[in-house]
Amino acid sequence: MSATTAELSFTEMLDANERETAKWQDWFEHQPAEVLDLPLDIALAKDVREFLLHIFAVELRYAERLTGSAVTEYEALPTGSVGEMFATGERARKLYREYFSRATDADLATSWSFPRAPLVCCAPASARCSRMPCCTEYDTGRSSPPRCAKKGTALTGLTTSCSVM
Repeated sequence: MSATTAELSFTEMLDANERETAKWQDWFEHQPAEVLDLPLDIALAKDVREFLLHIFAVELRYAERLTGSAVTEYEALPTGSVGEMFATGERARKLYREYFSRATDADLATSWSFPRAPLVCCAPASARCSRMPCCTEYDTGRSSPPRCAKKGTALTGLTTSCSVM
């Protein structure tokens, strides 16, 4: 087999993902619970817990969209323990397996387009929506000035260090 003809099935990819995830879950379960609260600055997460939540939320929400399921609100995902958080990833893999077990060639040839996520900005509190100080979600439209995605009010003093989650 050459690199240009190598094939990997969706089942094989899910199996590999599951094996790697199991290794990480085992590692986290053998650490003090406080490890989830260690400070971190990746993907706009403030700690390890938020970073894991981000990973599993993305997996689940794409699986839900792919299967036509209702998309779970980010705030509704469990974050209390390692087991709860990793169960979200397990839930996502189950949805993927169900989808691929019944997907036709036409399904697999379909091009998917998911809604754009709101922009999330590292702006200081003073730059956030004045009516909602904790607001960090910004309208992805090209409005000027940018607007709070939740309240529709103008945002001022934004930094340029924004990214899409």
